[in-house]
Amino acid sequence: MECIPQSADCTKQMLKKVTSVGTVALNAATAGIFGELVKASKAITLGVKCGQKLFTATSSLKSYVDELQANGAESKEILSLVNQSDLVVNQLPTAVSTCLGLPVSEDTLKFNAEVVGIVNQIVMEVVANGASLLHPKNFLAFMSDLGVDDSVKDMDGDSVAQLQDVLTSGVTCGSKLQAITSQVTQFIVGIKEKDPSASVSAIRQALSISQLLVSDIPDVTNNCVRNVTDDAFTTRDSLRAIMSTITDGLVDKAEDKDGKATSTADYLASVAKMGLDVIGILDPTGIADMLSTFIQPICGPTSFMGEIDDGSLEDALALTTEGEAFKGSYGSWKRVGDGAVNITFKSFDSEDVTVVIHSGGDSVAKVKVRSGETVTWSSTVKELQDKTLYFDRWRPNRFGIPRSSGGSLVLWVSHSSAGGNIQLFVKINGDDDDSSKSSGSSGEGSGSSASEVQVGDSSEEGSASYDGVTQVGDSSEEGSCSSSSVIQVGDSSEEGSDNVS
Repeated sequence: MECIPQSADCTKQMLKKVTSVGTVALNAATAGIFGELVKASKAITLGVKCGQKLFTATSSLKSYVDELQANGAESKEILSLVNQSDLVVNQLPTAVSTCLGLPVSEDTLKFNAEVVGIVNQIVMEVVANGASLLHPKNFLAFMSDLGVDDSVKDMDGDSVAQLQDVLTSGVTCGSKLQAITSQVTQFIVGIKEKDPSASVSAIRQALSISQLLVSDIPDVTNNCVRNVTDDAFTTRDSLRAIMSTITDGLVDKAEDKDGKATSTADYLASVAKMGLDVIGILDPTGIADMLSTFIQPICGPTSFMGEIDDGSLEDALALTTEGEAFKGSYGSWKRVGDGAVNITFKSFDSEDVTVVIHSGGDSVAKVKVRSGETVTWSSTVKELQDKTLYFDRWRPNRFGIPRSSGGSLVLWVSHSSAGGNIQLFVKINGDDDDSSKSSGSSGEGSGSSASEVQVGDSSEEGSASYDGVTQVGDSSEEGSCSSSSVIQVGDSSEEGSDNVS
């Protein structure tokens, strides 16, 4: 997660800026998030949780069996592959343990004879008769045959109706998110089994390059909100931030308060108290709404993004402006493209300004834009991907001294296996006190002008030239915003004077 300050010049906030998604650090009330989940979890009966978990795991198992059968696998081969899958090793035993009221521990999942026996029955039934098994009435009868429906029998009318809704809905976005959290938990357990003394930082690093974070979480958050809500982009971004926080919380449980590695049993016991079992029962909008209060709003999108669908930069890559300096800027993102990032700066200011471009917190270019002119700067998606792109405007004050003021612009640059393409039109406005001197507002975002000057070359990362002079950002010069782990408040009276602790 990268939390870049959405402010004029990096001088008004102190925050952690972590460039690796594996070391995500949200400035959010994490305890508040898990407190809400625990509260919601307590409001849902054990019978509903049991039915939802068992139904979701069984549905996923049926889908896997269908896939194997479609590929021509024989029954013995199917059973062999299924029994080695995470569904049978972890997800089904966890669901059965929930139904039986047993603690979700390593010993229970692997060695409890009752749990193992029930899981084997489920596997055999799914392979033999999966299609009809998932009908709600048939599934409730199957739970009774398995002897795991005691908690269901004790439910009141409201809980019965809630469970019926869960079974009728089938595998939902919430259940997919819940499955991901279970896989993250088991991933951490796997590390602990190999190295009981593994540190939180080592676990985060391993998780950061795992398939879970590289592709599984992005795929789920991309796909599960489609056609669910009219505001899908916003919901998706909220879910990603929430998944970031939950994942970070799961990693933190790997150590106790004294910073010592917990045992696998203690770790699983701690996770069981986090209230994560409620996620599968909530729709994505409900999850996002319930927890949105606790997510730090200035934190932009993350590497959990995966590959982003086409859209405006505001919707797809969270383009945001603050203040008047870049107000009115806009652009587009295409997942399939030539890999170019083309930025057009159009001045409506009465003063010459310098725009400092930061990628991931590092100053990579300075683009001088004279009053009324159009200037372009180019780079590539590959050079800028998985980092924030942040613009800071340096403009002379009444004494002619350049200062960073008036606002900022920030967006996230996604990665794309199909090249990608960003077209960004940056409108440079004057300050309120001299806006009457501005060059006018016609032709906003125009990519061409008689006075257009080509700046930069995509073959050199972040380079920008003006009048034949190459300008490359330097943390000791104008407009610097250092990429150290903590960005310290500076003194804006001196140009680019952000201090780094």
